[in-house]
Amino acid sequence: MLTLIFVFINIPWLLIFINMQLGPEPPRPEITYGEFPITLVYELKGERKEIKDAVICEFDGFGANEATGKFREWKMKLESGQEEITLLRIDDSEQIYSPSGFCHYYMDDLSEGVSYDPASLKAALLVKRGGSVMTSRISEKELFDKYNIKLISSDFSQPITNSYK
Repeated sequence: MLTLIFVFINIPWLLIFINMQLGPEPPRPEITYGEFPITLVYELKGERKEIKDAVICEFDGFGANEATGKFREWKMKLESGQEEITLLRIDDSEQIYSPSGFCHYYMDDLSEGVSYDPASLKAALLVKRGGSVMTSRISEKELFDKYNIKLISSDFSQPITNSYK
C-alpha cells in the first residue's frame, strides 16, 4: 500500500523529469559572447563619483527546471572583477549597489512579452547574513535621505540583436 502511494505521488515528477530530458534543447545563440559598458555618476555625501565598468556575458549551455523546461544559461561577470557595482559599503554584511542588468536582457534572450530596462532599478540594498543573501529596492528619496547618495546619471548599453538557430 505504501509503495502504491509513493508511486502515485512521484509519477508526475518522474514524467516531468523524463519530458525535460527527452525534449528538444532551445536553439543555440548565434552570438555567444558580449561586453556591455556601464557608466554610473552619483554623489556620495556631496562628493561626485563615477564608476565605469562592463557587464560580460557568455553562453553557458542549457539548463532545465520544471517551471520553464529547457532554457539557455548565461554566465555574467563584471569586467572589474567585482560582484556588484557598489555605491556604498555600509559594513561587511550590507551595501548599497546599482544593479547592472542581466545577460538574458543584453544578449536578446528575454522571453516573449517580457521587457526590461536596467536603468529602471536605480539602487538596491544587499544584505548578507550567514549563507543567505537578500536584496531590496531603495527609492531615490530613501537613498538620499538615509544614505546621502544622489544618483546623477546612469548609462547602460543597449542589448544586441541576436538570433537563435
